[in-house]
Amino acid sequence: MILVADSGSTKTEWVTEHLSVITKAINPVRDTPEEIRNVIVTELMPELYCCHHISGKNSLPKENFPVLSPPPSNLTEQITEIHFYGAGCVEPFSSCVSISLSKVFPQADIHVYS
Repeated sequence: MILVADSGSTKTEWVTEHLSVITKAINPVRDTPEEIRNVIVTELMPELYCCHHISGKNSLPKENFPVLSPPPSNLTEQITEIHFYGAGCVEPFSSCVSISLSKVFPQADIHVYS
C-alpha cells in the first residue's frame, strides 16, 4: 500500500487508497525526530490500525490502539511506499523525516520532498 503525506505549517494530511487522516503538522526544521515519531505513532497509526481492522476481520476502537507498544508489524509491513511532501523538508532536515518514518515503517521505500 502507498502512503502519501502533505504537511504544511498547521497540519499533515496522510492518504492511502482507503483512508485520509489529518494529524499535527510535521516540520523537521522545528520538530525533533522524537516529536515527529510521536505524531506518527500517536496520531497516524491508531487511524491506520482502525481502518485496517474495519476493512479486515475485526473492528477495534482507536482508543484501544497500543500507543506505547511497537505498531503491529503486519500493519506496518503493508505500507510499502511513502511519499512525504512537507514544509522544511530540505537537506539536512529532510533526513530527520526519513529516519522517523523508517523507524515505524521499516519495510517501506521512503521519499521526502519539499
